[in-house]
Amino acid sequence: MSVAATHKHHLELTVSYSGEAEGMPSRMILKRYDPGHPHGWREGLLYRDVVPTMPDPPTPVCYDVSLIADSGQAHILLEDLSQTHFNIRPGHTRLLTPATFEPVLDTYARFHTYWWEHDTIGRADMLAPCGLGVSHEAKGEGHIRENERFFHDTALPKWIDAHGDDRTTSRQNTWERAISAWARLFEERTASGTALTLIQGDAHMGNVLMPHQEGRPVLIDWEGLTPGIGLWDLSRLLLCYQFPPGMRRELERVLLPRYQRQTEAAGIEGYGIDNCESDYRLCVLANLPHVLVWGDEVYMESTMAAFSDWDCEGLL
Repeated sequence: MSVAATHKHHLELTVSYSGEAEGMPSRMILKRYDPGHPHGWREGLLYRDVVPTMPDPPTPVCYDVSLIADSGQAHILLEDLSQTHFNIRPGHTRLLTPATFEPVLDTYARFHTYWWEHDTIGRADMLAPCGLGVSHEAKGEGHIRENERFFHDTALPKWIDAHGDDRTTSRQNTWERAISAWARLFEERTASGTALTLIQGDAHMGNVLMPHQEGRPVLIDWEGLTPGIGLWDLSRLLLCYQFPPGMRRELERVLLPRYQRQTEAAGIEGYGIDNCESDYRLCVLANLPHVLVWGDEVYMESTMAAFSDWDCEGLL
């Protein structure tokens, strides 16, 4: 077996076998998380407890997973899809058309609707927070308020220091009010547990493998697995990129009704297009504090444009 390291915790394995091993894979991906890694065990939970219960899960085949939750140490052995699938890299927005996003949206919707209001969402290990600096985890008032303080006291001053131009200064009051409104509204929306599901959390096209030919997209990198609002994943998909003028709105007009139809087809009742659009609007607002920690100028400008388009000012 030869090993080529491509990332700190991401190894490409070329495997040889002794004796007869017809049909066995010769290439695999090993994801290894050292003790103390804050998020590796989440992906381990996905492959150990979540994926095996799903029919036709939207993930790579997992050959083995070992998980030590107390330390965060984990290893996950996955199929290598590099010969059949590809990533759409940042900057290649010409490939991000409705025809591209529709099967990706369907893939996320299948995952969300399967876990919609599922008992798994309330498990103690699923409710353990990712940490500070996230705005999409449905994990109770205490976690939300802790993040509110972090966004106000740490993330926002740090962003302003790093991007201290006139435009940044003029937006400070909006961002401060948006953080407070997010905490209040997100707490209200998620308190009852209604219409929540498991989400990927860190949804973007870099975490989607597109098939070269026939087949469906495959979702990878589940370190952010968490209970939340399903449309968070769609909002992240669309706000990470700088589209040509009007294109994001076009995608939203196509994809939001498509998502709602998927919930209806899955037998979910009481989640109409108004609920869908209200959740998406809240997720746009939630992206604003999130981008202060995890984003760049492109993500920020796209989020601010969506903030305006969806009248998120009216939520503050």
